[in-house]
Amino acid sequence: MKIKLIIILLIGITSLGFSQNTDNFDRDKLKNYYLINKFNDTTQVHSETMRSEEIHCGFDLYDTKGRFTNKRVDPKDFKYLLFKNSEGRSIKLKSIPVKKIIKDCIKKNVFMEVLIENSDQDLKNGKVDFYSHKYTYMNSYEFGDSNFGEQGYSRDYAEDYYFKDMNGIHQINFNYQFKRFPKLLGKELYKKMKKSNKGEKQFLLDYFSEYNWKR
Repeated sequence: MKIKLIIILLIGITSLGFSQNTDNFDRDKLKNYYLINKFNDTTQVHSETMRSEEIHCGFDLYDTKGRFTNKRVDPKDFKYLLFKNSEGRSIKLKSIPVKKIIKDCIKKNVFMEVLIENSDQDLKNGKVDFYSHKYTYMNSYEFGDSNFGEQGYSRDYAEDYYFKDMNGIHQINFNYQFKRFPKLLGKELYKKMKKSNKGEKQFLLDYFSEYNWKR
């Protein structure tokens, strides 16, 4: 009876230690993040080091000792998220509602990088904001021969671009989306973007910066 009791206690201690390890995180790899709510109150939180594309749906929170707090950041509860990337550059993400369905993300709001942002009055005067939405998602693929093919999964990377005017937020990755705004964008601008050696993000950033400067 004593032997059985000792075995049970050992199993319990081992299980407890395992569960604690899975909830903990290496404190040396923790990063500071700063959340700003709709009242412009700023809160410092801690989580693992992540890139923008890993943050867009929200993330888990840890205490200063690397222990999981059972809490998670939901983009819809905040206005901005600030942090520094691996290169030391300050990154500003904004919580923005999206209509499209994104794999691995069931939230109505996602964090997007702020590239250009204006005051409400500037938007009324015709200026536009510009955002980049980076994210990763799981994609399935088949490998092997046709008779004994197997299915695998890979994590793919994507980046969508949005601009905001007085009429709302609009995605602009494809030709048909450019054609919806003939005065601001149009199909000819899309062709120029595709031929440019700047890259799509830098091309659009330069274009919108010049567009706003003229307003």
